Amino acid sequence: MHFSKHTIQSAFRMHKTVYNDQKLWGILYHLQCWERAGSAFDHGSFADFEWLYNELKGHWQVFRNAQPTPWSAKKTFDHLCELGDLCRCMTLRDVTDTDMPRCWQVLQSLADIKPLKYGPSVVAISKFLHFWNPRLFVIVDDAVVWKWVFAHSWLREPMLQTRRHLATIIDGDTEKASNRACDLLSYLAILRWSAEVIQCNPAITEHFAVYVRSYANETPIGIPLESYDAAAIEWLLLGIVEIPPAGVSELCTE
Repeated sequence: MHFSKHTIQSAFRMHKTVYNDQKLWGILYHLQCWERAGSAFDHGSFADFEWLYNELKGHWQVFRNAQPTPWSAKKTFDHLCELGDLCRCMTLRDVTDTDMPRCWQVLQSLADIKPLKYGPSVVAISKFLHFWNPRLFVIVDDAVVWKWVFAHSWLREPMLQTRRHLATIIDGDTEKASNRACDLLSYLAILRWSAEVIQCNPAITEHFAVYVRSYANETPIGIPLESYDAAAIEWLLLGIVEIPPAGVSELCTE
C-alpha cells in the first residue's frame, strides 16, 4: 500500500484538526509522555515510569473494567525492564516475519497485566509497550483504532490477510478470543502490516517528525521523532480515515 506525499501531509493535518484540536489528544502532552518514558527505560527512572503509569491509569483509563486487580506500577516497570533488548530497539521499518515469534513472546508475557473475562487486554498491553518502544508497538485502543480505523475495509482486509499468514508461523493459541475486541494475534497482524506500510512509505515517519515539531510551539524536543515509526503510523491512520483515500494504491511489492 503506497501513500502519496500529499495524502500523508493531509492525513497529519487532519489528525491535528480532529485529535489535537477537537478531542484534545494534545501533541505537547504526547511529547511529555514520550520523554518521561525515555527517561524511565533509557535511564532506569522508576519515578518517571510511575508518573507515566498514573497518567495511563487515570487520564488514559488503561485499567478500566479490570477483573481482578491489574499489575502495579512496580511490577509493570520491573517486567518491562526484564524484557531487556527483546524488541526494545526494533523499529517497524526493519521488521520481517522472522521477528514475529519474538514479538509474540513479548505480547504473551504481558497477557495478565489487565485481567479481563474474555482474554488479554490489547488496549493495556499496546499502550504500555508503545511507551516502552514507540518505534515498534502501535497503540490500539478499542473505540478509535480497532472499531473505527480498522472498520474501514480497505485497511481491515489487508490486516486480516496478514493475520491469516501469521497464524501459520506463530506457535501457540492463535484463535480469536472475542469478536468484540482486538485479540493478541490481530494486534500482531497490525504490527506486521504496519511494518509493510512503513517500509513502502519511509516518508511517513519523516513527515510525522516535521508535523510534531511544527506544532510544538518551539518547545525543545529531546526524543528521536524520526525513529518513532509506531507513533507515526498510528497518527497517520487516525488522520487518513477522516479523508477520502485518494492517492492510495493497493500494493507495494518487493
